[in-house]
Amino acid sequence: MSGLVIKEHRLENVKIDASTMVADNCKELIPTTIIYLDELETGNFTSTGFTYDSANQTIWIADHGTDSGDKLRLIELDSKLKKVLQEVQIENYTNDGKLNLQGIAYDPIDDAIWIAVGDSIQEISKRGKLTKVIDLGKYKKYQANGICMDNEDHTLWVLCYNKYMLHFDREGNLLKSYPVNIKDQDMIYMYNGLIYITVGADYKGEENYCVVFDTQTENIKIQYKLYQSYAVEGIYIDEDYIYIVNDGAFHNAMIPRTYISVYEY
Repeated sequence: MSGLVIKEHRLENVKIDASTMVADNCKELIPTTIIYLDELETGNFTSTGFTYDSANQTIWIADHGTDSGDKLRLIELDSKLKKVLQEVQIENYTNDGKLNLQGIAYDPIDDAIWIAVGDSIQEISKRGKLTKVIDLGKYKKYQANGICMDNEDHTLWVLCYNKYMLHFDREGNLLKSYPVNIKDQDMIYMYNGLIYITVGADYKGEENYCVVFDTQTENIKIQYKLYQSYAVEGIYIDEDYIYIVNDGAFHNAMIPRTYISVYEY
């Protein structure tokens, strides 16, 4: 990434189309590996979230199910993404239908998983039991979609599907809201103090991106164009790779399977 210069934008309360923000030197990524999750033989699968468990050095993936009758679950995989270690059923804590299970984030303080479910975020144990709920209040109509934890101060960041990024402390107090309003913004992950946002729902094409949000300067920029990620539903980054989970089966995308694209960056 040395020497990479990318057009930056100040946050505004207007919707941005990421494809119009791309600078000529935006880095284009092609996956070095594609891991097909349907080969894990876990049954009907609709991936909607992705997080790293630093205690177990494992990966958790959220599964919304492909049919309305399917149970919500979290699936824990080994670090090589080759073996299912456990499946955890999530109890349904809503009276008006199935939870809208979207992004997930590991909490190292409680050794638990946070889930974004639209009008709230919820913390659940690794046994699937509800332990905390943070209501989005006046922001619930924008729908909590992506979620990540700042591992330095252990605060929570929540990306709504429309208009806002929200910053909460662990007690559920809203610290600040940011007018992040990018067309098809979806999932988030914090790495080295920056929040990486997946953007794009080009199921049949290549207009899918990773945007970087700097919480200090409040600038955003298109960092990467993601090839062969046609139905992005989660992101995780380590020192060597970016992992993008795709739900191509549900969205009938160019690659019509549930899979993880692995990129060197």
